[in-house]
Amino acid sequence: MGKWQSVRAFSAGGVLFRRISRDFPADHDTLHDDVEVVLVGSAAEHFWVLPKGTPLDGEAADQVAVREVEEETGIRGRIVGNAGSIRYRFTRQGVRYDKEVRYFLMEAVGGDVRLHDHEYENACWFPLDMGPRLLTHVNESALVEKMRPQILAYLAAYTHSSTHDDAH
Repeated sequence: MGKWQSVRAFSAGGVLFRRISRDFPADHDTLHDDVEVVLVGSAAEHFWVLPKGTPLDGEAADQVAVREVEEETGIRGRIVGNAGSIRYRFTRQGVRYDKEVRYFLMEAVGGDVRLHDHEYENACWFPLDMGPRLLTHVNESALVEKMRPQILAYLAAYTHSSTHDDAH
């Protein structure tokens, strides 16, 4: 039995959210009904993940997250906070990977999911409460669940209706 090669890997991504425009103002107790998160994956295979990717040479983690989220979702995001990191291990083609993915909390400021790249079949908006239930990986589901109060607090304090109207 041969010795496994071990590699450390890093990616960055985002928990990207938006507030749906309504004709009536939402109070803090009902705001969660007006918030969506974007996931990427395959609807046909019931496979959904958070957008993320690997750095280009010289890119900082926040730059990677903004670029990769826009490429994979078609949505421009603005970082509004840190969402934490997920670490996991996997093996591929005889190589063991010890991977860290750093996530940022991001508000949608423009773009359209129809403009996503083709790394994933779909990029879709889902209600905030549904996002954690749809995510394929438990660690990503827990991360979105952990971010829910921060998203709602941010939107309750800093709702900018004009920045959410064009993020379809």
